[in-house]
Amino acid sequence: MHAIRPLAVAATCAVALVVAACGGATSSSAPGAAGTDGKGADAFPASTVAFVDANADVNSSAWQNVITVAKRFPSFPKLQAQVQKAVTSTDGGGSFAQDVQPWLGDEAAVGLLSITLSGGKPQPQYAVYLASKDDAKATATIAKDATKGADYKGYTTFTSKTDQHQQAAVGKGAVLIADSETSLHAVIDAREGSAADQLSGVDRYGEALKTLPDDNVLVGYVDGPKLAQLADTAVALAGQQAGQAQLPAAQVNQALNQLDAIRAIAFSAGADAGGFRLHASTLLDPGRAKDLKMPAAAPLQLLDRAPADAVVFAGVPGLGELGQAVASLKSSPQIGQAVSMAEAATGLSLEQDVLPLFSGEAGAYLAGGAPPSGAVLLLPKDANAAAASLNKITGAVAKVGGDSAPKFTPLPGGDGQIATLQGGHQLSWVHDGDLIAIGVDTGGKPPAGGLGSSDAFKSVAGAAKLPTDVTGLLYADIPGLVDLAQRTTGKAVPAEALANVRALGGLLAWSSGDQNVAQSDLYLQVK
Repeated sequence: MHAIRPLAVAATCAVALVVAACGGATSSSAPGAAGTDGKGADAFPASTVAFVDANADVNSSAWQNVITVAKRFPSFPKLQAQVQKAVTSTDGGGSFAQDVQPWLGDEAAVGLLSITLSGGKPQPQYAVYLASKDDAKATATIAKDATKGADYKGYTTFTSKTDQHQQAAVGKGAVLIADSETSLHAVIDAREGSAADQLSGVDRYGEALKTLPDDNVLVGYVDGPKLAQLADTAVALAGQQAGQAQLPAAQVNQALNQLDAIRAIAFSAGADAGGFRLHASTLLDPGRAKDLKMPAAAPLQLLDRAPADAVVFAGVPGLGELGQAVASLKSSPQIGQAVSMAEAATGLSLEQDVLPLFSGEAGAYLAGGAPPSGAVLLLPKDANAAAASLNKITGAVAKVGGDSAPKFTPLPGGDGQIATLQGGHQLSWVHDGDLIAIGVDTGGKPPAGGLGSSDAFKSVAGAAKLPTDVTGLLYADIPGLVDLAQRTTGKAVPAEALANVRALGGLLAWSSGDQNVAQSDLYLQVK
């Protein structure tokens, strides 16, 4: 039956949101951002593992922002027409517009209740909540393809005629769909119970959602302790299947300990005047997070050292406790033996020759010249020592590679080396004050700088409200990347797609935060 099958449920939720954006649904109320004051979380047990709540209120400021931004794409009217056609098209004698839209309310949610093991395989238990503004019409739609069952706490229940496991219930302004009778009863019990029985009554759920932007069309939540429990179960199952000897215990335990530091994860999707935004917040246990020794947020100096015409840049203010990470890896007999063999063959020391290169800020860029060029940029604690390490590394490359290895020669008038590779490309490194630049086709020259003050970067950074202090940053000039791809491949992007690309600006992704809350954002500028 169309209203109960899992894929149809997902499609219903998705189409409901798109229809709202295209003007196909209306609402007499404006509940605000989905999941903050929404009713969906009342229908899920406090023990819910993960939860996603969608705002389908076209009158909300969140949806108006999405619509305004989406209309900047030349193909939006075409997409809108396709959606409207899909909504009104009939399938087996019915359509979304005819059978679902008349009763569908302003909110849709889905939750993962638990995951059990059946025959050694994970079996998810889930439920879906759809707000209903007309229970009689909802009942009539579901009854077309389902068998009515016994009422449960004032809800009319149904079982799918095609899949006996699929259950549904209608009542009290909601349509509830679940993978089994047990799951269906669980969500009804939660909805009819006290606040303590509901996900909305869980303290860390409310705390996590308060960290999200105000306007959203979608929010989500993952329970930290339950995520850690699932990870423990998955590791145990993997160990049984693969054999404990094949699992590096130290690394597995370290990863599980990191998960133990997570109290909750919340995420959202929405738009503002400048573009689309995805945001995620991770609530941390301060005591456990301190043990992780995560890099502190700080300004990125390398933004002003990368060239102004860079179409891609990525950087971090530091890489944390690399020495401890390497020591942990080497504690694995297989990895430790491989590292020792490599050190013996090259005459290099991983701790003394390689890691010092990454003792400070690190970044990389790609510039769209002819040919394109790029480099890894490093601000080590001791640039002179790093330059000496690079001389030693290139010597080891020549020793191990023999006649086929790149032939590095000193840079004329600079501290560094350069070699010509197959295909005519050049690989070089240069020491410029506190900077080490390891580049391809840069001519052995340090970058000219200026990305951070370029018009393109400042435009997207301002629109995205990029903070000064970050723990990591990724920037991409989308139109510039597409132009570069066309030049290097010789293949033109279709005109319609290119017109939509031209509506885009920059893409920014960054992380920030402290030992209480870690924040992550992905922002796509639309001009």
